[in-house]
This record gives sequence, structure tokens and C-alpha cells, in this order.
Amino acid sequence: MNQEKKRQQQFIFATLLLTGILFVANYAGVVNKYNATILSLNYNYGFICRGLIGTLYHGLDVILPMDLLNYNMVIRFYFVTTLLFFALMLYFGVSCYKDSTAESRNRVVFLVLLLFCVIAPSFSAEYNFGRIDMFMIICSILGVLCILKRKLEFLVVPLGMAGVMFHEGYVLMYLNIILVLLFYRWMSGEKKYAFLFGATLLGASVLFLYFHFFSFSEGEDILREVTLNARRLCDKGTYHISLVQAEILGVDLGETEVIYHLRNLIEFPCFVIFTIPLWFPLVRFFIKLLKRGRTIQDKLKYLALAVGSFTLLPDFLFKVDYGRWILAMIVYYIVVLLFIHGQKDELALKCLNEVEPKGSYRYLYWIFAMGYMLCLTPFADVSIDILMGRTSGILNKYIFHFWIE
Repeated sequence: MNQEKKRQQQFIFATLLLTGILFVANYAGVVNKYNATILSLNYNYGFICRGLIGTLYHGLDVILPMDLLNYNMVIRFYFVTTLLFFALMLYFGVSCYKDSTAESRNRVVFLVLLLFCVIAPSFSAEYNFGRIDMFMIICSILGVLCILKRKLEFLVVPLGMAGVMFHEGYVLMYLNIILVLLFYRWMSGEKKYAFLFGATLLGASVLFLYFHFFSFSEGEDILREVTLNARRLCDKGTYHISLVQAEILGVDLGETEVIYHLRNLIEFPCFVIFTIPLWFPLVRFFIKLLKRGRTIQDKLKYLALAVGSFTLLPDFLFKVDYGRWILAMIVYYIVVLLFIHGQKDELALKCLNEVEPKGSYRYLYWIFAMGYMLCLTPFADVSIDILMGRTSGILNKYIFHFWIE
């Protein structure tokens, strides 16, 4: 018992050390105008799209004995929430570690470290520091913890709705994690999860439709006040005009994104090819798992785990923020694999053992995978990451000529 406790402490220390190094290496001490502007949107102006984070922030401004409506306090707010986000993700990782079998705990350590190789640089770097995606992940991880620990599971319904209130894109980006795990339990014979699955999907869908079609009715009336608040919250008063136009007035910005689609067209195939060493073992694992499912229910639940990230397909087809979509896919699969370990799913763990390199090569592959992932991070937005951005620039300049640099 003492030896196991010591290993757990070493695991926590290693994760904290890695996170600290990556945070210091990527943190720029600034918040970009998009992530600052979004705090100006709040429910004082009605039940508007993406208004939850701004409502919470303005609520803190009322409660705390200090003025939060300035740029310096925005930096501090995101600094604290980012650290809390990392703490929650570590707690989730430790929970999966404790609930896993002794034989699979080394793999849990690797998966948690790999997860932090993704999220720590991405949410510490200037572009995504304070990005609303972080709060969406928080909603999903809290839901996963409820399911994993079988406590307060009814909270998955309001957590799913809260995710949509942070950003309507949550329905396609991170709600899949909660829904797939609820479906997994449902297909495992626990019927109460059928109700939770339906209620979570219904609640999130209703909010999504409302924000998409009905939340702009008073846009013109509140535009001036939102703009004034945005100027107070942003560095030098320079706020994100497109965000305010899109979320308050409902302006369609699709025509301005043509060049971004062309960049996606180059970057995404490059990224898929470049990451073959990472995703190929995952594909092999799910193929083995689906073949060995004994019943229809087994095959359905494993199929759901395999294709749950495909909810992002509409984003890939019609939107341009490929860095965010890929980050969401990676987080999805790592969280699902960690959940499988926490569940002690014997068949899934057996398949994982078979696709992993054997002996000492296993540890070499884990180190390689983490280093490889660090070469790709931090993930960004339209450009997937710095490496893919430079690659697309070179290919466009000498081959495609889609845009002029």
C-alpha cells in the first residue's frame, strides 16, 4: 500500500512538473482581444448567445470589493481559472489512476501526461489563453467524473446545458464526451442512463436552437453598451469587432472566411499525414474492439466510443477553426481511453495491450508520442498550429498559390 501511494505521489509530481514547465514556456501574460471581448457578453442584455462566462465575470465584479472591469483584472481572472482548469484535469487523471487495474496504471500515467502535453501549452499560449473552449471542457470533465464515480449523475443534464451557454458550439465539440459515456453505460445494461442520455441531448439541443435562431432580437438596442464594456475589458480599448457583430447582431461572417477554408484545405491533409504514428494505433485498437464485441449492445457501445468525435464533422465541413476542432478530437479520445481504464473494461484493456509495443519499446513509444505531440502544440485556431501554419505557407507559395502572403 505504501509503495502504491508513493507511485501515485510520483505521478502527481511528474504531472505538476510537466504542466509547470509547459505553462512557463508558453505563457505570455496577455489576453487577446477575442477572449477579453467575450466577457462583455452577459445576461444583463437578455438570454444571449455565449453570455454565461460574461455573466459569471460581472457577478464576481459585484461580489468582490474591487473593480474587475479592466484589462489587468481580465488577465488575473483567466490566470486563476486556467490553474483551476489544470487542477480539475489532474484530479480527473488521478481518479482514473485510482480506479484502474494495477497492470494498466502505467498506461494511465502516460495518457494523463499526454493530455497535459496537449492542454497545457494550448491554453497557456497567447492565442488560447482564456479561450472559452477551456470552460466547455470543464463542463464535460465534471460530467465524466459524475458518471465515473456514479455520484450526482443527474448533474450531467445541467452541465451539458451550461456548456452550450458558454458557447453554442459545445453541442458539436465537447458534449459528445458526456453523451458517449452515458450511451456506454446504457448499452452495458444500466437503463437509467437512457433517460440521462435523452435529457442531456434534449436540453443541450433546445438551447442550441434558441441561441442559433432567437438570441439576436434586441441586438441593435444593446450594441452600444456591449461595445463600451468591451473597450474597458480589452487592452488599449481594442475589442474584437467581428465577435460583437456576430453574437449581438447575428451578422454572418462566412463570406470573409474563404481564404481560411483554403488554408484548411492545405493544412488538414498535412496534419493527418504527419500524425499517422499517433492515430494509427488508436484505429487498430477500435477495430479489434469492435470485432471482439460479443453482443449487439457491446458492438454499439464500442462503436459509439470509436466514432463519438464525428460530431465535429459539420465543423470541419463548414467552419474554419481547425486547430480547435483537432484539439477537441484529441481531448475526446484521451478522456475516453482514461474512462475505459477507470471502468476496468476487460475487453478494451486487453485490446489496448495487444496494440501497444511490447517490453521496453512500450515506454520508448510513450516518450516518443509525448515529444511528438509537443512538436504540434500549442494548437491555435484557423492555423492548426505553428508547424502546420508554416507548412501551408510554404506549400501555398511554391505550389498552390491560393493566397498572397
